[in-house]
Parts: sequence; structure tokens; C-alpha cells
Amino acid sequence: MDKKDIKRLGLVFGVILLAAMGMDMSESVLTENGAILRNDIGEGEKEINLMLDIDGIGEDYEYALNVEPIRPTREQAMEYFAAAIEEIEGDFKTVQEAVPIKGEYSEGIVEAEWDLEPWNVIDADGTVIQEKIPEDGLIVSANVTLYCGEYEQIYQFSFNLEKKELSQEEKIFAALEEWRAAEMQKEGEMEIYLPEKLAGVELYWSVKKESITLGILVLEGIALVLLIVAQRQKKEQERKTLVRNLELDYPEIVGQLTLLLGAGMNTRQAWHKIATRYLDKREKGQIRKKDAYEGIVRMNRRMQEGENEKTAFQQFANETKNMKYHRLIRLLVSNLEKGAKDICEILEQESKQAYEQRVLQAKKLGEEASTHMLLPLLLMMIVVMAIVMLPAIFSFVR
Repeated sequence: MDKKDIKRLGLVFGVILLAAMGMDMSESVLTENGAILRNDIGEGEKEINLMLDIDGIGEDYEYALNVEPIRPTREQAMEYFAAAIEEIEGDFKTVQEAVPIKGEYSEGIVEAEWDLEPWNVIDADGTVIQEKIPEDGLIVSANVTLYCGEYEQIYQFSFNLEKKELSQEEKIFAALEEWRAAEMQKEGEMEIYLPEKLAGVELYWSVKKESITLGILVLEGIALVLLIVAQRQKKEQERKTLVRNLELDYPEIVGQLTLLLGAGMNTRQAWHKIATRYLDKREKGQIRKKDAYEGIVRMNRRMQEGENEKTAFQQFANETKNMKYHRLIRLLVSNLEKGAKDICEILEQESKQAYEQRVLQAKKLGEEASTHMLLPLLLMMIVVMAIVMLPAIFSFVR
């Protein structure tokens, strides 16, 4: 990792450390005068882990102290009971579909136990069983035992359970349920005939057809889009790889060309030498296939078949689609047309600049590789920090 990655990692460590320190300081168990703070009424008890030193006996004893919440006074309990009763009366103004039975009132401070008579007209969740309610309604007696700390109070009241007025649609489905129940009670009959009329309304039946065509069409569309995106990404990755390989091979090609021209060869002979040397090494398996050298091989083949150098050079530059190769070909074409005497010096300077750029590119690739390694390192660090901190967090919560 370079200095930037080290700084980032250090910053992450610092943030996690500060967060842990903040958690340690977020809640003080003891007040300034050494007292323990109890939870308010209705908030439940809490456990405080303490260390105890006993004079003359021992040190560092672990002691878990269960602290109950503040207990209400009788006057406070009566106030909470009154608020709970007022809340109950507000809930029971009109009851049709569900009985508003709650287990807690007064923001959870008062607990409640319910006893209803008759009990068989209401489900455990408070849902009213409409079939058991007469048309003129039903009086239900409720016996509610309220608890607040050590105090309790019984509140008794009655409410009118009204039968819900069903819509035409609800009447039809209720009649369908009665028809289904009656049909299921028949013995020895295999066939069931759907009703043609219920609650004075004609019924028309058909089998629901579940077609998977639309689902398959949607999935195929999604798959097609993903394939197109994947293909474009593949082409883009291939393009980037080609550009990178051309950039990496350029300094070596210019360096060989400079040496061969300096040794007295002309450009045609120099390209031929580079192409044959590359083919020989590739056939022996000493090097992998390289795009830039493959272009040189094609250019050399065209020149061997009689194509003039200028046309072959320009076609090679067009195939590479790279500005550096275009600049190199312009230098060579200019040398062919004008016969520049200092072509070797120009190519030597070009080779030097190309190698410097290659060093910079290699450094950039190294930085990218180290950046890609940063995420796995961060994940490993998070796992380690979690292993270290989770036991302390859990003991803090308890």
C-alpha cells in the first residue's frame, strides 16, 4: 500500500476507535455523588455489571446488579388507572368489527387483563364473529383488571356489540361461505355444483387461467437487456485492454526500431527483423500474442507482397488507432519523403520519453491494484473489530 492507502486505513481505525470511546462515555451508570439511576415507571428493569473490592478479603469481584424501575406511589397509581379507564371508554364508543382489547394503557405504565362475557362471540385477537351476533345487537360485560406496580384496580363495564351492516358484496361472500360449509358437510358425494344464484344475485363462474407467458416475456426481456449490457461491457473491457497493451508495447517497439536503424538497416528491413523475431519467439512459446506486434507482422507481410512502405505504414497506424503509433509513423513517413538525417536521434528521444511514460503507467497500475486490495482489507478489519467489540457491546446493552 502507498502512503494514501495507509492514511485512509489510519483514518478508518481512528473513526472506529472514536465511536467505541463514544459508546463507553454515552451513558454514565453512576451520578456524580455515586448514586445509581433507576429507570422511570413502566420502563422495565436494567442490569448493571459492577466490580467489587472487599476490604481484607479480595478484589475484582464481578457483581451483576438488577435494578428495578421506580415504583409508583398510590396517588400516582390512581392517576394512571383513571387515565387508562378514560382511554378504554374512548375505545368502546362503537364496536362492530373488532373489540379494541389492549394489554397496556397510559403509555405502557398500566397493564390490563380482560375477561368478557359471553366469551364465544369474540376471537382472541378481538375480532367479532358476526354470525353469532343477533340483528338487534348484543350486550357484552367486560371485567378488566388493571395493574400499576404493586397496585391493582378492577374496572367493570358493559358495551353494546352491534352487528355490522354488510354491503351487497359482503353478503354474497358470506352466503358463499355458508354454501361452502354446507357442501363440505355432505357425505358420499364426489361432485360439487357451483351455485347459480345467491342473495338474490345471479352468479357466473369460470376457471381462472394462470398464464406464464407474460412472466416469461418479462424475464426474456430482462435477460436480453443484461446480455446487451454485458456484451457492451465486454467490448469496452477489450478496448481498454487493447489500448493498455499497445501503450505497454510501444517503448519496446521504438527501442528495437532505433537500434536496428542505428545499425544501418533501412525501415523496411528493420520492420521485417522485428516481425520475424516476434514470430520466432511466439512459435517457441516464449512470449504471448501481442496486438501491436501482430499489426507489425501484417504490415511486413504486405510490404513483402509488394505494397509500398508509405501505404503499409499508414495502414498499420490506422489499425492501431493510437496517437503514439500515429506519431511514430509520421516520423518514418517524413523520413521516407525528406530523408531526414537525424531520424535515429529523433527515435532515440521518442524511445526515452516512451520508457518514462511506461514507468508512470506501471506506477498507476500498481496504485489501482493497491486500491482494489483496500476493500478486502477494510472488510477484514471490520470483522476483527466486530470480534473484539461485540462482546463488550452486548455486556453494555445487558
